[in-house]
Amino acid sequence: MKTKSKIMLTLVAGVIGIVGLIYLTITPDKNEIIRTEETIEKYLLEEKSYNSSDIESITGNYNPMDIGNASISAYTADVVFKDEPEVTYSYFIYEKEGKVSQGGINSPKDKNIHKENHSE
Repeated sequence: MKTKSKIMLTLVAGVIGIVGLIYLTITPDKNEIIRTEETIEKYLLEEKSYNSSDIESITGNYNPMDIGNASISAYTADVVFKDEPEVTYSYFIYEKEGKVSQGGINSPKDKNIHKENHSE
């Protein structure tokens, strides 16, 4: 009887461990989101010479699907500029180099609305 109890206890502990690992993998680190927003803001202000007043918002995101990609961070940020409020520019950080890069542009289907002034 004790052997069955030990086996059950081991199985339960294993399931709890797996669930905990999955939770930790898919739950974003709020401090890392803030660090990503700050890094991308610094990049835009210092390397791309934008003014703070040019930027409407910077919103950090977490994509656990990027965890397996060792070159880029699972944390990204969406940037909206004041002169193009309907366009969202996505930025990511290369992990090893710490280099920021624009990863994409999300905009309305009507291409006459904007000019994508901030594409890199």
